[in-house]
Amino acid sequence: MIAYLRGSVAFKNADSIVIDVNGVGYLVYVTGALLNEVEEAAAIELHITPDIREDAFLLFGFSDTTDREVFQLLKSVNGVGAKTALAALSGLSADG
Repeated sequence: MIAYLRGSVAFKNADSIVIDVNGVGYLVYVTGALLNEVEEAAAIELHITPDIREDAFLLFGFSDTTDREVFQLLKSVNGVGAKTALAALSGLSADG
């Protein structure tokens, strides 16, 4: 299971980034705030939560373990999927 990635930002997309880890590109969905913070070619370290479905293997990345834990908590709510949880987390602030 993938739990952590360290590399450089190869590309930025509308809702995700591609992290180059020794020549392998990982597509990782991130919050809007994190997407705005990172620059292409910059070094990055992310805590990862995979979302394995019948039709896809998605990776969600967070700059710290607190955000990852809140994401997992949101995802545990009945009817809340990974992308909805990520969108909700984008609207939350760790400070309250």
